[in-house]
Amino acid sequence: MKKGTLRRVINRFLHFLARILPGATGFRPLLHRLRGVKVGADVFIGDEVYLESEYPEAVEIQSGVQISVRAILLAHTRGPGQIIIERDAYIGPNAIIITSGVLAREPRE
Repeated sequence: MKKGTLRRVINRFLHFLARILPGATGFRPLLHRLRGVKVGADVFIGDEVYLESEYPEAVEIQSGVQISVRAILLAHTRGPGQIIIERDAYIGPNAIIITSGVLAREPRE
């Protein structure tokens, strides 16, 4: 999933705008869609929400989800993982959702 520098810069800029501009039910979801996040209908994204900067395509937010102020969703720590927030879920203020992105494998002998 190698991205060019220009795409990465555009993603970061759109992410910055989505964190600070108004429009929790219209404009913010649109900006995240432009970044590659899969966002369903009627999604609320609160102020200063951090949605995965490096792999936005690894995040799926289904319809009716509400993400409250300053929540953080990271789809990677040691490589890309995946986050799926299912329909009508509520993520509270300052919640942190992280996936490791590390696949389990058998131990070496």
